[in-house]
Amino acid sequence: MNRIPVESANIKSIGHDPALNVMEVEFQNGSLYAYANVGPESYRKIMSHSSIGSAFYYHVRANPTRHPFVQIK
Repeated sequence: MNRIPVESANIKSIGHDPALNVMEVEFQNGSLYAYANVGPESYRKIMSHSSIGSAFYYHVRANPTRHPFVQIK
């Protein structure tokens, strides 16, 4: 999955697969996670927000039941 570099203190890059509704998040420390059930609308909201880290937490990370994740790297 192609990830786009972002301006964030904690997040280095984000990618999204709309066919699978999976979002990959690479953190500044080099770890990489895949989050499930992230639709295109949530991805757009995160990427267009003035604080990508806050938007990611609000829309995805705060709800691990809805958006289960696995560490890839």
